Order: sequence, then C-alpha cells, then structure tokens
Amino acid sequence: MERGFDMNDDILVKYLAGEASSGEKEIVEGWLRKDEENRRYFGHFQTIWQESEALADTSNADENAAWDRFREKVIRKPETQPKVRLLSPWLRIAAAVLLLCIGGAVAVSLFLNTREAKIVQVQSIENTVTDTLPDGTVITLNRNSKLGYPSRFAGSRNVKMEGEVFFDVTPDSHKPFIIEVNDVTVTVVGTSFNVKSRNGKTEVIVKTGVVQVSRGHDKVEVKPGEKVVAQEDASFYKGINTSTVYDAYTNKTFICRNTPLPELIEAINNVYNIEIQIANRDLEKVNINTTFREKPLQTILDVLRDTYHIKIEQQGNLILFK
Repeated sequence: MERGFDMNDDILVKYLAGEASSGEKEIVEGWLRKDEENRRYFGHFQTIWQESEALADTSNADENAAWDRFREKVIRKPETQPKVRLLSPWLRIAAAVLLLCIGGAVAVSLFLNTREAKIVQVQSIENTVTDTLPDGTVITLNRNSKLGYPSRFAGSRNVKMEGEVFFDVTPDSHKPFIIEVNDVTVTVVGTSFNVKSRNGKTEVIVKTGVVQVSRGHDKVEVKPGEKVVAQEDASFYKGINTSTVYDAYTNKTFICRNTPLPELIEAINNVYNIEIQIANRDLEKVNINTTFREKPLQTILDVLRDTYHIKIEQQGNLILFK
C-alpha cells in the first residue's frame, strides 16, 4: 500500500498501541491531515491491527519472526530499512497473529475474506473526506467527523457516525441503508441527505428521495425540503428546511437565496476553518442573494464587502464584520 508521503510503519504501530511519544503522535496526526490517501492507508492499517487484537490470545507463533515477515510482505518496506526492535510482548503477538491470518497475502485481504465483515473507520480531522462504501454509496465527512461501516454489507447496510456526513446512497430496495447517530436512527433505500450531530443535537436534512428518521417510539418520514431535529432534551420534531448552504462543505459551493448573513457566516467558518464574527447587530438582518462556487475566501469577503457595504476588519485569526 502506498502512502501520500513517506511514513514509518513502525510509528503507526506505536501510535495504535498507545506507545507513541508526544512527538510521534504529532507526526502521525500531521500525516493524517496532509492527504486523503494517507487517511485511507491508515484506515486499512488500523483495521488489520484491530483484527490482530481479537485473535492475539490464541496465538503462540514466533512473534519476532512474524513481525519481520509482516513488515517485509505486507507493509513492503525497502530491504535497506533497518529492523526495528519491537516495543512490547503485545506488539510481537499482534504481528504474529497478523501473519498467521494473512498467510503471506496483502494485508487488506485480512478483513475482506474473513467470515464476518470487519468494521472500517473513516475519519476526518481538519479537512473534509470523501469515500465510497462497498455498495457504491458516496459519503463526504465534514471536519472532525467519523463513520464506521462493515467491509462488506450483508442484509441491511448499517453504519455508525459522529459529527457531520453527507450521504448519496446507492438505491437497493432489498437492503435498506441504516445510520445510527446518538440515539437517532435514519433509514433509507436510495437518496441523498445530510446528517449533522453536534453538541447533543442531531439534524437530518433531505436533498433527494425519502428518509425515515426514528427515535425511540417516534418515527417520521422526511422528504426533500424537510428536516428533522432531535435535541438532547428529548425533543424531536420535523420542520421545513430553509437553508441552502447546509451542504456547502461538500463542494465549497454557497447558493444563497435570501440567506441570512449569520447563516452564511456559519457555513463559511465551517468550510474554511476560520472564525468570522458579526460585530454590528444590524448586519444580522441582512439577507444574501448570490452564489459562490469554489471561490477563494478572500474573493467571498471582497464581494460581501463591496455588495453589502460591510466593513471587514481582521484581528489576528479573527475576522470581524462591522
């Protein structure tokens, strides 16, 4: 497996085993932020690691030899790479179990060929991440989000998520697509919609198709232009979605149709990972009618300033609208 840029696999092992130093943790987390391919590689690596944990207790193989062969055949490090002393008995056992399960094949086959499908984790940190699930469903994770799904679907297509994810679900009337988020369940056959979970609040907005959202004994059907909100205080209701920028993080497109400035600012902050605040209360009443498609942040700020006569002031990392 190739990486977006070079990463020592031994450091990844230490990171997963909880034995990495603070400096090594920074290296791994910076590497994950750098490139989507790095995150995909890490997800496969993590899945293999988790499989070894489940089987470690039954292994009595030569762990040191297994580790050398694992690094040679699976991770495919150059022959000139010096051998690394394993850090703990657990690491040696994990390596041995991995090799026994893999049998010399590519590591990814470990969780593709086992009797039960293993869970694959997709996680975004500072950037959005787009991935395709085994059924062809396309997901886009907003920053600081994660989603777990089986390496292959059997029966219903169940996933679990945290944060915010946009789904474009591949239709399959025989296998409903089911999302678990907090204490809310979203069930669909084929549609596109956004699920957001922040600070105890879960929101589902439907773009196309029909979605069923349930919580306990409450169940509602949600159509395009509608949304469901589930609050931490047990409130659960369906309403009309008036936002046209809720999914801007998926494609950096802001379609503003009488969009309140505060709503647009929230979306811009979300997409560009910055902090814009409205210092002039009168600006909260301004509605925006324009479209920005993959524009640089500065271009958006310039248009808002010139069109709506907004004074923009920057104070360090904070941008103020006055």
